Amino acid sequence: MPLLCHILDLMKDVFEDIIIVTKDNIQAERIKQISNVGKIITDNSKDFSPIIGVKKGIQEIKNNSFFLTACDMPFLTKEIIWKLNKTSKQYSCTIAFSKRYQPFCAIYDKSLFKGCTINQRMTQLIENANVNIIYFNNPLNFLNINTLTDLKNAEIIKKNNY
Repeated sequence: MPLLCHILDLMKDVFEDIIIVTKDNIQAERIKQISNVGKIITDNSKDFSPIIGVKKGIQEIKNNSFFLTACDMPFLTKEIIWKLNKTSKQYSCTIAFSKRYQPFCAIYDKSLFKGCTINQRMTQLIENANVNIIYFNNPLNFLNINTLTDLKNAEIIKKNNY
């Protein structure tokens, strides 16, 4: 199962609306071939910044807050998402923390992204925000797959009954 499908399976039981932001139409078409969960939009920007994708996605979101995650976190669990969601109501950001902030496993208020620039890091946005930090003991839950080596290591971890 592609990692994106794992993430979408987790989210579809927790959230009513799922928005998937892709870089371009080629990525969007690939996703349509493997899943029918969520609404797919493209940012079509030549720049590479998570902020661009977030701002594009915010335009499609009905609620004032949203859950943001990466599509390549094989050990993220529904329990983590539920815990963040259940404790997020009065904060502009409810973020997972395991050895460090996990900006791609957080619930954000849309207003946090007003006026931000594409050069800002996600963690810079929360420095002066009303933040709720939820601590988790297992950093593997937030493992992000960026290379083939990362993927192979994740497969070994999974085989060893993560």
